[in-house]
Amino acid sequence: MGAEQQGVGVGQGVQELVAAADGLLGVDVDAPDQVGVGQLHGVVDAVAGDQCGAVGAVQFDGDLAGCVARGGDEPDFAVTTAPAAHAATTAWPARVFAPYVDTGLGNTTLTTVAADYGTKYFTLAFVDGSGCQWSVPNESGWQSQVASLQAEGGDVSLSFGGYTTNTDNTDLGATCSSAGAMATQVEAAATALGITHLDFDIESNELGNTADVALTAQALAQVRSWAAAKGEDLTISYTIPALPTGLTSQGTSVLSTSVANGFTPDIDDRSERQPG
Repeated sequence: MGAEQQGVGVGQGVQELVAAADGLLGVDVDAPDQVGVGQLHGVVDAVAGDQCGAVGAVQFDGDLAGCVARGGDEPDFAVTTAPAAHAATTAWPARVFAPYVDTGLGNTTLTTVAADYGTKYFTLAFVDGSGCQWSVPNESGWQSQVASLQAEGGDVSLSFGGYTTNTDNTDLGATCSSAGAMATQVEAAATALGITHLDFDIESNELGNTADVALTAQALAQVRSWAAAKGEDLTISYTIPALPTGLTSQGTSVLSTSVANGFTPDIDDRSERQPG
């Protein structure tokens, strides 16, 4: 991914995206003073040319301060929210760039990137769920890296799913027999890495699997309750399909199914992430 940023305008599509979020999530973005969030006031330029391709994806940021438009042949809409406070020692900034790091490559040292480029926040991708067991390559190595990064004031978000896992039907929502079983795995992952930011990248086969999406939502509602019972705030985001004109029908279906099953993904301006 190149260092030079390229501006991508989304125009009227932003308004349609706002309307979709308004209707599906129950957030009145046209009256931000009523819901305690900022006004939508811009389109943020983002780096294009990642693994996605040509079609623009829109990432809707948390206090509705802007939208990130980027290239992609499988565009995603990230719906996340940040709680007012976090249990982790690392407090995330109001706005942050958190690029994806492929946990399977093993060629990235987070603290080195932070020291060389000033990037202190990352999104680790992706968690696989084969056998209803969360896993990332070299788990102990990433645990150590995250701890070292947090000691220097940085942090990570952990992303579950992704194209390969969803195509292979090995996401936790597909492999676990119950919401409780999936919730246990998600909680174990968050505990193992000592983090408070989770993302669920829903694409490929999972998009059309209503049972998977429903079980995932039920599990995440339990995870949210688990964190609250411990007095911890947990940010849980979805990454779902969108176009410059707004959410795709599959994206709206994921949100509708999730809400119907007791889980509404959070909205956050702390997760402006670009696949890397």
